[in-house]
Amino acid sequence: MIDNGDTIPEQGDIFDVSPQNIGKISSKKNSVKKKKNSEESFETLLNRLEVIVGKMESGGLSLDESMSLYEEGIKKADTLTAKLADARNKVMKLVENKDGDMSLDVFDEDEYS
Repeated sequence: MIDNGDTIPEQGDIFDVSPQNIGKISSKKNSVKKKKNSEESFETLLNRLEVIVGKMESGGLSLDESMSLYEEGIKKADTLTAKLADARNKVMKLVENKDGDMSLDVFDEDEYS
């Protein structure tokens, strides 16, 4: 016990473990994770997803390990899907107008299906 004249705070004084505070902490963690995932490159995310799939296919994992990898894999796949959708929306094509001028137009995937 440290005795420097101050009283030692109770655990509740140091850690606010109320349900309201736990929710705030959890949502802050999730927003940090989301930001981190969105900053990762497509290739990094895809490589990690391939590693996850390889580990799961090889077997020998506990149920907890499998579930953890599955959850991570789903999150990576969702982020990859969002990145692909974002890239597709940014793709533009050069189109010649009736008067001969060239302009950029939004890529229409139905046009090439």
